[in-house]
Amino acid sequence: MVHWKSKTRGGNRWNKRGPLLLTLASVPLVMLDLTRHVLQDGGAWIEGSRMYRPGCGHADVRCLSGIGATCLLATYVGFACLISGVLWSADVPRKLRDGWRRAARRDVD
Repeated sequence: MVHWKSKTRGGNRWNKRGPLLLTLASVPLVMLDLTRHVLQDGGAWIEGSRMYRPGCGHADVRCLSGIGATCLLATYVGFACLISGVLWSADVPRKLRDGWRRAARRDVD
């Protein structure tokens, strides 16, 4: 759907392909932590791939290992790319801007 919509979009190259590129970039970012979990559970991943540092008294962000922080950040950036690409493809920013202007004109009248 995003690819089809990008073909009908006008403007420069970034405007045409931006939503598709953001959506495509989101896939490996979101899948990074899930893939790490599957490989670690299957024994195919290296030993130092734990999400949290061993011996830390907290089970929150303060105890994340390097790979844990990287996977967490990649997941959030991936979902941000996915949401941005889908909303951009659906032309939501323009629709919100036009709706806001129509509502503001009605308030003045």
